[in-house]
Amino acid sequence: MPEIVHIASRQNPLVKEVQKLRAKPAYRRQQGVFLAEGHKLCADAADAGAQILWAVCSDQAQQRYPEACRLVLSAAARSYTATDEVFLKLSGQKAPQGVLCGVAEQSVLAPLDQLDVNRSYLLLEQVSDPGNVGTILRTAAALGLGGILLDSGCADCLGDKAVRASMGSIFKLPVYRVDSAPDTVAWLKRQGLPVYGSTLSCRSVDIGQVDLRAPCAVVIGNEGRGITEPTAAACDQLVHIPITPAAESLNAAAAAAIFSWEMMR
Repeated sequence: MPEIVHIASRQNPLVKEVQKLRAKPAYRRQQGVFLAEGHKLCADAADAGAQILWAVCSDQAQQRYPEACRLVLSAAARSYTATDEVFLKLSGQKAPQGVLCGVAEQSVLAPLDQLDVNRSYLLLEQVSDPGNVGTILRTAAALGLGGILLDSGCADCLGDKAVRASMGSIFKLPVYRVDSAPDTVAWLKRQGLPVYGSTLSCRSVDIGQVDLRAPCAVVIGNEGRGITEPTAAACDQLVHIPITPAAESLNAAAAAAIFSWEMMR
């Protein structure tokens, strides 16, 4: 285990750094690091072999979660313990568990040229709710998809809320960042993957009429607007999930779960 430094002052440079990472998403992305908080989430990061740049465990956490603390502190390049008072300044939670780590982005983000065309994927276009993004990650991992692609209009998949909602799946599922959804649809088709767009449209067919079990990709659009017209035009087929006339639409995460099940059943 690396040397462990104890933090007893709220003026410690790491405290200021963590607060800056939380408050300024642009700074976090510039630094190439994101935060994982909670004994299970941090242990998942260590188990998955993610690059943990630093880890902090509070005095209380070492008593309550000794195994998780040992695992996370051993995996980190820099290891710290902190008083419970100091950890309150580090935490983004009202009732923190006392375990926090900084993870290198590149250890969870995959380059697009490594995408396995023998697997199935979800492409998220402008999905703006980080809770939905994290939930979709969790569902896709649970159902065995090959990964998730997120366009530049999506909520930050490495922000606090999305990471928490993923329940550790951010460390288990390849995540690909892409700029343009229509361009990515075209790229996926060139790799031999059929691409289906999820949308309620007069041009779409019932999901029951489409066999999604072969390797493919499905596009899930924005919670309010759905997929854009350029993306819809680029897809091989538009598909909808039948709902009652009284309902306007399905939640993006719910739609993604249904499509994921159809792809992997």
